Amino acid sequence: LVIVAALAIARNAITSARYAVVWSSHRTLWERLVEVSPNEPRGYQLLGIDASQRGDTARALPLLSRAFAMEPGARRTRFEYGQLLYATRRYPQAAHVLAPLIANEDVRREPQFVAMYLDAVGRAHGPDAVIAEGRPLLRSESAATAALFVGAAHAQEGHLAEADSVYVAGLRAAPRDSLLLAARAAVERRLAPR
Repeated sequence: LVIVAALAIARNAITSARYAVVWSSHRTLWERLVEVSPNEPRGYQLLGIDASQRGDTARALPLLSRAFAMEPGARRTRFEYGQLLYATRRYPQAAHVLAPLIANEDVRREPQFVAMYLDAVGRAHGPDAVIAEGRPLLRSESAATAALFVGAAHAQEGHLAEADSVYVAGLRAAPRDSLLLAARAAVERRLAPR
């Protein structure tokens, strides 16, 4: 009986030690989650975010890609994956992944996100695509940011009057925006008769 009790205690001690290792850090916990539940996207998402935050994009990309493929409706995964695609200069993929998020009002309130999205669209598909994607945003919470990109796209195509009117619309939303003021001044100088 003593030997059986000793074996049970030893087995429980070993099991407890293994679980203690799993709980020793977030990363080991998420790795264990992936190991135990390979069809659960959350472990891949959390490991991918962790790798991305540590600057390990080579590890983060496949993890977030897998999490996204398993659960494309998860906003956090879509955002993190799209942002990583953008940061690694995969602009067509980034624009595609981020596009559905722009429909959300809360997301449109984030100028950095709108700028990242429109920049990805421009780098992937050119100025016409920026105009098409950005024009509806001129009547939204992100009017000032959208005006910068749509105006610049018009200016790049040589449509200076359109660029000026877009900048004016953006300035109605944000009258003191220094970037919009500078962009409009540059267009006005080009429009002025010589």
